[in-house]
Amino acid sequence: KSQHNIRLGKHGKWDDTYEDKSHPFICTHTEHFVYSASKVTFNKAQDYCSYGGMTLAHSLSPEENVEIVRMGREKSPLDALGKTHPYLNRNWAWIGASDNFNEGVWRWSRGTKVYFSNWENSQPDNLEEDYLEGNTVTEGQDYASISKVTGGWDDSFATRTREYVCMCEEHEFVASSDLDEELTVMLANQTAAWNEKKQQLEDDKVVQSNSPPLSCQTNRYFAYTERLSWTDAKAKCEDRQMSLAKISSMKQNFDATRLMFQQDPIDMATMKQYYSDDNWFWVGLSDIAAEGKFKWTTDGSAVDYDNWGSQQPDNIRVSEYSMRGQNYVAVHKLLRYWDDSDGDRLLPFLCQCPGYEDVDEEEVLGTTEAPSDSHGPIVQASTAAGGKRFIYHWGETNFWAAQSRCVNSGGNLACPSNSQQNEFIASIIRSTSWIGVLDYNKEGEFLCSNSDKLTYNKWGPDQPDNTDGARDVADFVTMLYEPQSENHGSWADQGAMVYLMEYKYSYVCESDCQEGEDGCIPNDPAKAA
Repeated sequence: KSQHNIRLGKHGKWDDTYEDKSHPFICTHTEHFVYSASKVTFNKAQDYCSYGGMTLAHSLSPEENVEIVRMGREKSPLDALGKTHPYLNRNWAWIGASDNFNEGVWRWSRGTKVYFSNWENSQPDNLEEDYLEGNTVTEGQDYASISKVTGGWDDSFATRTREYVCMCEEHEFVASSDLDEELTVMLANQTAAWNEKKQQLEDDKVVQSNSPPLSCQTNRYFAYTERLSWTDAKAKCEDRQMSLAKISSMKQNFDATRLMFQQDPIDMATMKQYYSDDNWFWVGLSDIAAEGKFKWTTDGSAVDYDNWGSQQPDNIRVSEYSMRGQNYVAVHKLLRYWDDSDGDRLLPFLCQCPGYEDVDEEEVLGTTEAPSDSHGPIVQASTAAGGKRFIYHWGETNFWAAQSRCVNSGGNLACPSNSQQNEFIASIIRSTSWIGVLDYNKEGEFLCSNSDKLTYNKWGPDQPDNTDGARDVADFVTMLYEPQSENHGSWADQGAMVYLMEYKYSYVCESDCQEGEDGCIPNDPAKAA
């Protein structure tokens, strides 16, 4: 075949190349969608869209869904084999929807929930075996693609290679005026189905608008992903006979942040920006009545548990022209720190369901079986009589993704409490791996990723040195895999990225367990020894 396409090299030189080559590209035209016939994995598709200042197509409507089908058929026409075998990879294109953070809860790449959808029959099915590729996998089908044959959606494995659709958000969508008869019928059917679903959503909203959500029957908290000021968030909770959340213990802080993160996940770029609004959510704590005397709006009580970030609360004035300080409390979804903030920030928020009395933490921790709710298992906090169970994950990823995957599985990145736990982790890893230790919030003050204070360390020679070899920023910790060396199992601080390339390692998750259970390694150093 001939080379008919032009690519631009790093030094400004041009080169003719083949159409099916995969390269980053820049959005310099007026189309809302850019359809690529190059077949790549889901992650590569995301990368290539972002290189061009775009995202994988998201927040679709029936009109946009059909337009993608039209573009796909035009860019890469269907052949006879493709029409008779609709599940061939070449018939599908990646779009930006995933339930990777929370199985069954599909969200667009911007973090918003998927409302309009067009799943094929019996989809999504979250298979755990890739029959087409002959591979056995463990994480299921978490990524969505659209069929050029039917316009329907399928959940698939991220490792499949498929065409993909990018979205230029700065350009408005203009519906095509030249749909053929088949696409016209497809659009009519999808529009009718969507109108019916929208009516059902409106009906549900009316029925439940003045009463607590159904999940309040079994759960302490309810998460809203809508972005509101603190005052408006408080009013929204109270409209549903709830209150802005009160957090009275370490366990409640864990449950609150885990639920908020699952319901309103954040992407990797946002995680690295500590004070980005998307990382935080409102709770019902304020010192607006008396500076420095924080009280819960739920019941007017004073604070008996807190998890302030470094040098917080600091009551910084909202601007140099205002005497108004920071009187309202937000919580970090992933790191679980508290921060006093300007109440005008637009943040998601957490409500507390009615009828929940404060529970003695020791009573909860004394149970042998963790309670559960509709959002997954509630993990018990560590106690002296408890222990930890550790799981090694081969897949390499960045620190933030590793932490979020551990949280969504009901735990945290591993933070050894003693030498026996550290030695066990060292015995199961097969490559240098992330562990849950960081000084991201305050340089030199290392904490566990669940905000607990560090009670044990195993630093390697000259560690921590706060350098990743390229710059003086190393806020995260890896356990070294050097089985032939005395450094095996020791720790080193590491940066998140170098020259815009992320560091990716395997990782180890921990979950709490009761002493005496299989695989449970005690937290008590004396018992561990």
